[in-house]
Amino acid sequence: MEYKDKETYSPQILIVDDLKANLKLLTDILSSQGYNVRPAISGKLALRSVAVEVPDLILLDVKMPDMDGYKVCQLLKADEKSQRVPIIFISALDEVSDKVKGFSVGGVDYITKPFQSAEVLARVKTHLTIWHLQRQLEDQNLQLRQEITERQNAEKRSQELMQELEFTNQELKDFAHIVSHDLKAPLRGITSLAEWLANDYQDKLDEDGKEQLGMLLNRTKRMHNLLEGILRYSKLSYSKEEKNTINFNGVILEVVDMLVPPDNISIIIENEMPLLKLDRTRTQQLFGNLIGNAVKYMDKPNGQIRISCHKQGEFCQFSIHDNGCGIEARHFDKIFTIFQTVKSQDEFESTGIGLTIAKKIVEMYGGKIWVESKVGEGSTFHFTLPTLQNGV
Repeated sequence: MEYKDKETYSPQILIVDDLKANLKLLTDILSSQGYNVRPAISGKLALRSVAVEVPDLILLDVKMPDMDGYKVCQLLKADEKSQRVPIIFISALDEVSDKVKGFSVGGVDYITKPFQSAEVLARVKTHLTIWHLQRQLEDQNLQLRQEITERQNAEKRSQELMQELEFTNQELKDFAHIVSHDLKAPLRGITSLAEWLANDYQDKLDEDGKEQLGMLLNRTKRMHNLLEGILRYSKLSYSKEEKNTINFNGVILEVVDMLVPPDNISIIIENEMPLLKLDRTRTQQLFGNLIGNAVKYMDKPNGQIRISCHKQGEFCQFSIHDNGCGIEARHFDKIFTIFQTVKSQDEFESTGIGLTIAKKIVEMYGGKIWVESKVGEGSTFHFTLPTLQNGV
């Protein structure tokens, strides 16, 4: 039976009695209190009425000619549709054995005739309240069971995703092993052979042969750099992170020392950099790729790379500006996609992985990265890193 709002719903009460006078009296008593009353003059008619619509409570006489109240109660309790409807017997039979039998066949209460209106109303109200609370509790239990089932399904799915993640991480580790050993080993052999040919047969090769051999060496170097880039990118997903408080001024100076930029390029830190709690290696990769990119594509005789930072809410926004060749607006999204380059690889040696790694590191910390640029004037790469729990 569906739960109904106690405040707006008028409970339906089925009265079963073979005497019309009793039916009328009980109907008047209950109707006056706002109950929706349905009378039935026999047990058979009562069963038919319940089959059409199950009431909220039944007042049932015991002594009736075609079928007594005990039998009617037994049939109602045997029917799944009506078995839980509270039944109050109302009868002139006042022996203890009569009452006990009423309770044994499924009745919840027993009123003897002649009855008092106040007693009938009190007992009806009590059992309707109990029935209402029972249905409310059942609804809550059902909802709780559904929530438990949903939570169990969510936990199961979470475990499945964790297993998938572990499997994916293992695949990445296996892939990194392949890159480190199975692919780089033959590449080293090719490089060594090409270098040997270049050294030992230098005087025996014509200009075209030297050019072709030089191209071979460049291609092997490019392939080596590509494999190294793929290896660094794959390690980001499974390598263990070690967070420490990092002085960004120090990190930038370390990166510049490793890059060894040409003398015509000045790298300027415009303001004091923050202290953030991040992984040092990933931070070096991030700045190394962005500053290295600015150095690589610098086309001015007096190149400048300016690095600045300012706080924006819960993030620090870093900006790396250069006065290099610039990037067309249509390439702004493309440059952060793996293996995508703007310039020809024969013009500029590039794996197309550096900016992808930078983007992945920034997003791993919940930040974002973007570029502003004008062709011929230079580019500014902006990225944000969170300051939460960093004491900035």
